[in-house]
Amino acid sequence: RCSAVQPSSSRVSTSAPSSATSTRSASNRSCIAARCSAAQPTSSNASASNRGVRRARRRSAPRSPSRAAALSVVVNGAGGIRGVALLLQRMMLPPLDPRPPRRSDWARAGRPDVATPQSAALLLLRAAQRAPNAFVPVAAAAVITMARLPKLVVFDLDACCWYPEMYMVSFGTPFTKKTETECIARNGQSINLLGAVRDVWSALAGGDPAFADTRVAVASRCDQPAWARELLKLYTTSSGQTFWDAVDGGNLAEIYKGSKDRHLAALQKKTGLDYSEMLFFDDDDWNIKNVSSLGVVSILTPDGVTQDAWEQGLREFAEARG
Repeated sequence: RCSAVQPSSSRVSTSAPSSATSTRSASNRSCIAARCSAAQPTSSNASASNRGVRRARRRSAPRSPSRAAALSVVVNGAGGIRGVALLLQRMMLPPLDPRPPRRSDWARAGRPDVATPQSAALLLLRAAQRAPNAFVPVAAAAVITMARLPKLVVFDLDACCWYPEMYMVSFGTPFTKKTETECIARNGQSINLLGAVRDVWSALAGGDPAFADTRVAVASRCDQPAWARELLKLYTTSSGQTFWDAVDGGNLAEIYKGSKDRHLAALQKKTGLDYSEMLFFDDDDWNIKNVSSLGVVSILTPDGVTQDAWEQGLREFAEARG
């Protein structure tokens, strides 16, 4: 409508209207200009707006892949193949080689110091193919070319790995294994693994190549150490390995009364690892504060080791050691 009414610039500039006509034309042009400016932006305003949009896009676009950016794609709940695709895109990894995967690819995949884009992509895609429509838990730890993984993961037991706590069980031993996540005490009381405990222990105990260099340990001050050891020998990972064997046949199971810094000090001496290489899970806030003071990344688990708590631990460890 505006273009139909508004005269062209050439017609205005070449004509020589009378004074009255010029005044009337000027008035008409002012009205038309006002209507046009209200209805649509001028070319200069549009250009400025476009420039602003372009600047905003440039500022928001990632200039280079970062550990935090790559890790957030997976840890924040990206699902299956789509999540892996986003991660690989963010990491700017090349396409996979058409050749079959070699044993060395899997070996490098679990070692951040020699990991390659090929081995990282292989690990992620294989994990996603096993569960294409669901979040792949192990993928949270598979950003191995971008972030470090802990060398030792330490778990409390009571109310962290299982429930009820040992002091709440009236008649314990002998325990009987009922299911993969439940054992029965002598009085019929059930002791159940919490959250994602079995999946996490399975991944750490050889089920996930990303954790090839990671060991598992226990730091507990439960009231019945003998009962706790018996339960560790009954619960198994997905590969059939007992939790007891997962903690080096009990060598890395510190189960006795005392402060948790004492437990962690014993584990540090046995493994020779620095506290900065450890990740700790516990349901007691005091224990978290106590162990954190050593320099260990410590995660509070009021509901046990759930998938969220596990991913939080991996994320915070990666950020602390990034």
